[in-house]
Amino acid sequence: MAINLNKKLCAAAPAGHLKTVAGLLASSMTPLNSNSLIAAASNGHFDVVKLLLQVPGCASDISWALQFAAANGPLEIAKIVLSVSGSKAVVSAALQYAAQNDHQDIVKLLLPASDPKADDSRALRYAAQDGPWK
Repeated sequence: MAINLNKKLCAAAPAGHLKTVAGLLASSMTPLNSNSLIAAASNGHFDVVKLLLQVPGCASDISWALQFAAANGPLEIAKIVLSVSGSKAVVSAALQYAAQNDHQDIVKLLLPASDPKADDSRALRYAAQDGPWK
């Protein structure tokens, strides 16, 4: 039954159907994964992201949600997902995506919470490769 719920959530979340997502979550089932959160974050649906972050099963893999929010924006999505992310490694990975996609506002948000000099971080290279930001 939970697999069916996940499929329905993954169809409704990226389209921003807040009422549908809320109705599905009102059932007694718990989602198995964070795919619907990732999809909503990828497509910039703030209200859906905010709702899904309150559901334990949906926030099980916050790293991907933050990375997609950083890569695609908007800033408000990155802020709310960052607020539940505690790992510098997770934030550093997201920083790379924000820098690579020239999301200066998200880079500024993530820098204080990340380690841009981490061994595997390419964030500074991505930020610098296209010249100075406007």
